[in-house]
Amino acid sequence: MKARKYLKALLFTAAFALCAVLAGCGPSEFQLSMFDAEPQVLMAADSYWYGDNNKTITDDRYTAGFGKFTGADTLWDSLDEPADGTVTLSGCADIRSGEFKLVLISESDVTVFYDASAGESDFSWTGDLSKGRWRVKMVGREAEGTLDIQLPGQPS
Repeated sequence: MKARKYLKALLFTAAFALCAVLAGCGPSEFQLSMFDAEPQVLMAADSYWYGDNNKTITDDRYTAGFGKFTGADTLWDSLDEPADGTVTLSGCADIRSGEFKLVLISESDVTVFYDASAGESDFSWTGDLSKGRWRVKMVGREAEGTLDIQLPGQPS
């Protein structure tokens, strides 16, 4: 009788754990809402979910193929690599589905320098990053595709 009681408790625990795992296998509502929420993108912390992600990162380049990317992920932060002066952010993206954009974030503002909804694959943006903290983030909602971006290296 005791063995049967323990077996029921074990099965209940296993079923509960399975439900918790399955419910947690996808983007959260917070991550899904980030695409349209500038205050959330301005946050220093990232929150994102990848269905899959194959990325290569070097000192000045980020290359990735991803599936169902949702949320905001920092690709470059001037605290890690200062970029005083004029810099150019350039590259290409092939977004096959979902929503996707690349943003440059100052301490109080978000500038979109690539938006997949515009239908273009190549992008280039040049600006002065001489004062303050700057970050480059990718922001998406269930985006699938590829990205190759040259990040700030030596300013001109």
